[in-house]
Amino acid sequence: MAILPLSGPPFSCGLNGCNTLKSKEDVLYSRLYTRSICDNSSQEDLFEEASHVLVSITTTFTSFTRDLRSSNHFTTAITSFFTRVFSRRHSRSSKSTMSKILVVFGVTGQQGGSVINSVLAEPDLSKQYKIRALTRDLSKPTAIALAQRGIELAQADADDKDSLKQAFKNVHTAFIVTTTLDGAGAKQAEIKQGKLIVDTAVAAGVKYIIFSSASPAAKICGKNVDIFDAKAEIEDYIRTLPVKSAFFAPGFFMENFRGHSQPRPTPAPGVYGIANIPAGDTRIPLLDTAADTGKFVAVILAHPDKYAGQVLYGATKLYSYDEVAKVFSDVTGKTVKYKQLPVEVFRGFLPPEAADSTVSMLTWFKDFGYYGPKTQEHVDWTLQQNPGKLTTFEDFLKKNPVNLQ
Repeated sequence: MAILPLSGPPFSCGLNGCNTLKSKEDVLYSRLYTRSICDNSSQEDLFEEASHVLVSITTTFTSFTRDLRSSNHFTTAITSFFTRVFSRRHSRSSKSTMSKILVVFGVTGQQGGSVINSVLAEPDLSKQYKIRALTRDLSKPTAIALAQRGIELAQADADDKDSLKQAFKNVHTAFIVTTTLDGAGAKQAEIKQGKLIVDTAVAAGVKYIIFSSASPAAKICGKNVDIFDAKAEIEDYIRTLPVKSAFFAPGFFMENFRGHSQPRPTPAPGVYGIANIPAGDTRIPLLDTAADTGKFVAVILAHPDKYAGQVLYGATKLYSYDEVAKVFSDVTGKTVKYKQLPVEVFRGFLPPEAADSTVSMLTWFKDFGYYGPKTQEHVDWTLQQNPGKLTTFEDFLKKNPVNLQ
């Protein structure tokens, strides 16, 4: 490893020498920080470099301190300074040794970004874990914002093994999200991606995997529900690997009601409608993905051994579609009603490439429940694990208004 030389004026004698040395220390901290941000140097490399520079500084001072031993003031200053420098370096090194690298996928999306926010908000977790945020595009505004918060960024593609190898270097724990795809071959493509990620993680020595999963719909109902089954099959595969793991199954994203599921104008004046395949009394678990995903994952990170092999089901509570419409009416002051549509009528509103997978998922909700027959039980158990204050659908709509017009 190349050692960066410190440039600048030679040290002067007397107490001014201490001031010059203090200036050198500040430059050192600045340059080491810059290296850690700009060239992804490991902490071990940075501390090795720091120790070499400090040894060089110590050697430089030895030559003139021999002639100044009679000055108790100067000797005391030198002793105090180096005690402070090396204690600070030891403190930082100890913290680095104790911190475990947590690599986070999906950092420019809702789940990964939420995990980062929750870890940084928890003093114990922020000491225990050092975050490495993965993104394909370092120029994205969300990626730049993370860098400005002092978070380590690594460029990686979930479908590229070489970039994943680098991303998993020295990583202890990984929060992994795979990309939900549409169209022919989408399920197998996502499974392939998931297996590549976790195989690379295990080969790199990752000790713990937290995977964003889904219920095994096909096993429960005997019909393909590709959107869920792809993630469930990846979960099953992870459970066969020689690595500790836990799983997070997010509920239905509240954000969907600000997008494809939001109320639309109906022929009746002043009335807006939400239309879908399930009956109005079908209850689904809702999650404010961006705000609350990290709170559930933080439970696992705080007690990894306790939750090894477990699934945490992420939702604030279950809402029926009729209740969703009522909440919209209460918050917006508009009249919003829910209407169940026949499957083929609903299918006609969908993009062809997404029609089959979407219809199978919504039919699964209608016939078996979002997490299957034990949906309420799963949500209740997870809430007992104390994920903290979660966002209600009412609060979500107040925080993220939907303009109905």
